[in-house]
Amino acid sequence: MKKIFLLISLQLILFTLDIKAWSGYDHNNDTLIEIYPGNYTNEGEIFEFYDESLNQIRQARVIERNYFSNIVELKIIDLENNQERILEMQN
Repeated sequence: MKKIFLLISLQLILFTLDIKAWSGYDHNNDTLIEIYPGNYTNEGEIFEFYDESLNQIRQARVIERNYFSNIVELKIIDLENNQERILEMQN
């Protein structure tokens, strides 16, 4: 019984972690960014993000990923306009 309870609790915790968006900021374009669950941001991956200033979901390819304390810096190419962008995401 304890194993079942533990397993269910663990699944609920993992599920709630997955449903949250990953928030960040693009200082060069002065806009908030949201990366939704299911979008992988490893180097070379293509993912979707929401750009608040454009009110659009856009696609990008990750060029570089760096970790600084509680910030993850993503250097990306915005595939909609081929612009390089740097996103600072809260870790």
